[in-house]
Amino acid sequence: MKRMSQLINNLSSTNHKNKIAELCKGAKEIIFVSPYLFEDFTSFFIELDLNNTEKVQLITTLRPKSDDQLKKPKSLISFIENMRRTIPKAICQVHINNKLHGKIYIFKYASGELKGIVSSANLTNSGLLRNHEWGLFIEEQALLETLVDEILGSIEYADVPQELIEKMRLYAEQTEKDLPDQPVRDIDASLLRLLKVMAVHTTEKKQFSFEDAKTIILKPVGDAANPIKLVDQRQFGEQTKLYFPNPKPKQIRSGNILITFGTGCRAVLCIHHALTNVESRPNNHEDALRWPWFVNAYNHTPLFGNSWWQYNITIDQLKEEYHELHPKAPISAVGGDNLHTFNRGSGHMALDKGFA
Repeated sequence: MKRMSQLINNLSSTNHKNKIAELCKGAKEIIFVSPYLFEDFTSFFIELDLNNTEKVQLITTLRPKSDDQLKKPKSLISFIENMRRTIPKAICQVHINNKLHGKIYIFKYASGELKGIVSSANLTNSGLLRNHEWGLFIEEQALLETLVDEILGSIEYADVPQELIEKMRLYAEQTEKDLPDQPVRDIDASLLRLLKVMAVHTTEKKQFSFEDAKTIILKPVGDAANPIKLVDQRQFGEQTKLYFPNPKPKQIRSGNILITFGTGCRAVLCIHHALTNVESRPNNHEDALRWPWFVNAYNHTPLFGNSWWQYNITIDQLKEEYHELHPKAPISAVGGDNLHTFNRGSGHMALDKGFA
């Protein structure tokens, strides 16, 4: 199949906005890379056909002493909320790269085919439609695969949680009130400090040891209404936050190791460690009533988490194998050996370290 290139410019009907809308049709995964963003994404999403889309990633900046400090959190919340409203079951991820200057749009289809745009146009109405911007549409697969690897490999903070972005928005609004006459170039709303404390820096090497962990938690993912099934082959390798129902899980602290398993199949999904103590979700979040608590976590098993169904290692199977070696050994930290008995309503169980 002959691969084509095409010049995109905002001086004709072949503008960036129309081309992006065209490429969204049928796309399974989309990556938007842009330092500047729509302040409000509502009009942008209204014009997109995302019926086949399962995952959208946005990579942008959050630089100190710039418009980013005051405008970017509100823009990111608009992006997330419009994503959830338009395609509620799709994965939505926001990543930060403060060295970013390029503007790139990548589309992946069910066949595995990639298509992309490399451009001067930011993800704004001016960039996509009004400004005199030029971009190149490409279909060369090897080139696009390299580009995707480089884009994702240069992320500074991966999968920043909505809850953290909400906190940033509040910081930015308060800073603007406190410094009404201050030039934007002199304002630092401390958003990077929040990122460094609460988000996962991709270049950090996380230490991991079952021996050193004070508490090791077994945590189910999913519930009776939305069980995790083998046939769905749902991927968990990029999961960096874990949610809990009421009451607040007081046992869970920063540094805990959390082993997750699927409720429907009881297969092991991932191994995390908690980066933060338990936080509360914003009251306006659609899942806040059912899952009001969360921790930011580092996933030590991303590759396994994206292919766990191929192995189907269940917690019950592990228990049987452990009891063959240690017939009288406990499974839970309090001495029990029933993997079906979780603390009522808490949705987690502290494990005996030997079993863990």
